[in-house]
Amino acid sequence: MVTSEKENHLLQLPVDLHQSTPIESLHTLGLGPYKYLLREKMEQLSEKQRKEVVARIAALPSSGLTGGISSDISRHYKSFVGRDFKFLAQIAMFIFSPYLSEAEIEVWLALSMVFKMVYCDEFEPQKIELYRDVCHRFARAIDCYSVTWRKKLKIHLILHLPDSMLRFGPASSFNTER
Repeated sequence: MVTSEKENHLLQLPVDLHQSTPIESLHTLGLGPYKYLLREKMEQLSEKQRKEVVARIAALPSSGLTGGISSDISRHYKSFVGRDFKFLAQIAMFIFSPYLSEAEIEVWLALSMVFKMVYCDEFEPQKIELYRDVCHRFARAIDCYSVTWRKKLKIHLILHLPDSMLRFGPASSFNTER
């Protein structure tokens, strides 16, 4: 086979670069759907509701939770980083539940299930179909909530998390966060 000088020879290698690259959960989950959902919800809330959210955070017991979050979420939510979204994943349903529609509840609930799957320290290959079902439940919830969100790459990548975990092991073993 004759190749032109402009052809990339790496593409000739017998390896699938997409399957050989793990889905990194911090950027896919925390800086993807959690960020999108948080920003959208905070912008929908009235000033009174934002104060209620702050009070709900302050009222949460800290035992059993990992990390922390600014109690004044109403002012700092746009500058959250990965660890903030990781903590938010643990408390979102409690602090936002009075302000969520049924479709939003399903999205937050499905996303929390994906979060649990990704941040566990063990991966059980025999449960791969369960992991795929969890990710598809999230995708269906997103479809019911907002079709335009389904087109976002980070939302799509969640569907590939189980296969990435099957190939590389628990997501915690290839996260960029430490």
